[in-house]
Amino acid sequence: MKLKVYQIINILGLLIMIVAYYMANSLPIGGRHTFEIFDLYPTLFTPARFTFSICWLIYLLLFLFIIYQSKGLFSNSNLKRNRFLYRIDIWFFISSIASVAWIIAWHHNLIWVTVVLVGVVLAALSTIYFYLGVGRESISRAEYYMVHVPFSIYLGWVAVLAITNVAIFLVSTHWYGFNLSDQFWGTLMVALTGTLGVYVVLFRKDFYYGFTIIWALIGIISRKLADHNESSESIIIAAGAGILIILLLSIFFCLKKIWKNRTNPIKTIN
Repeated sequence: MKLKVYQIINILGLLIMIVAYYMANSLPIGGRHTFEIFDLYPTLFTPARFTFSICWLIYLLLFLFIIYQSKGLFSNSNLKRNRFLYRIDIWFFISSIASVAWIIAWHHNLIWVTVVLVGVVLAALSTIYFYLGVGRESISRAEYYMVHVPFSIYLGWVAVLAITNVAIFLVSTHWYGFNLSDQFWGTLMVALTGTLGVYVVLFRKDFYYGFTIIWALIGIISRKLADHNESSESIIIAAGAGILIILLLSIFFCLKKIWKNRTNPIKTIN
């Protein structure tokens, strides 16, 4: 019975998010479009607009997750396969509610509130990520692609969004940065993002998380190149280094996994 409750609230959580995301720009909420707020507080870390198109991919993957986790909702035939729902628990629903609240606060220019809310979303998704044991447990291919991959990409993007949100908050408060240059802080944030991606790929073998970070770094480089600002050189170098390291690690571990599967074929994903 408890599994069915999880299935239902997960469905509701995604539906609420989709409706809020649609209304955010169709109404728009607060009389502002999403990117208008980004434009109000330009930072050296905010990626180019095209980078945010990953949101459509995330919603698609979450939709596939919802379909997969809904097996057995109207019967008891597939409930044993849905044991991962006990690990996800109510955390996806919490992240969904916090995401909706973030959209509302963002469109009403309540930047400090959005920092708190994106922190809640990040904490909820991180909890799901660790409880699922992404990259550390052997599971079926179906569960890997329908559960682990969606949350890997989602968490990776929210991590980038959280850093962006903090940067925007600091700009909104006219923070002077301890008299250090904007270039220094921008480079530091990019380096932090790249390091996060390297860490997850290195210790979790989570290529999808890594590729999400790469996508964000590409967006940052694209925006810096479009600005034609010489002071952005260190940011571009830091982002490029992050991309290169994550990519090389991902290729190495992918080749290692292919070799391992050829010499010792298995039906699970490690």
